[in-house]
Amino acid sequence: MRKNKKTLERDLDSMTAEEKSSYAFSNKIKKLLHRRCMTQAELAQKVGITQTAMSHYINCKRTPSYKTAAKIADVLCTSITYLLNEKCSSETDAEELDANEMFDKDYDTIISLISKQSRYMKKQQKMEIISALMCADDDVL
Repeated sequence: MRKNKKTLERDLDSMTAEEKSSYAFSNKIKKLLHRRCMTQAELAQKVGITQTAMSHYINCKRTPSYKTAAKIADVLCTSITYLLNEKCSSETDAEELDANEMFDKDYDTIISLISKQSRYMKKQQKMEIISALMCADDDVL
């Protein structure tokens, strides 16, 4: 029996964070299977797991390991971020999240390198870095 929208919303409100994540993961797999015209059995075979295990993941009875989730994402031609992050409602959201995370890591690395090396830099080198940053802002504006 299908649940109506209000019942489903009430169920979602009472779920734990882990249950919501599992529910989101399950729904995304279902959506991607439909888009790719693939069955659960085909996906299970390509991932290298049993059809029963795949059924458990899709029906929120079990949670796959990160390695298995990554294989599922690969077979479905999507990102692991999209599948595992319940806040990503589309694959585009996941791409943006991946890009932001990558930028954050790069930013931290750049700041760390500059701080460690700044005492060895000449004034002209520091000015070039500042100038490059200022020009980059002009491109954005």
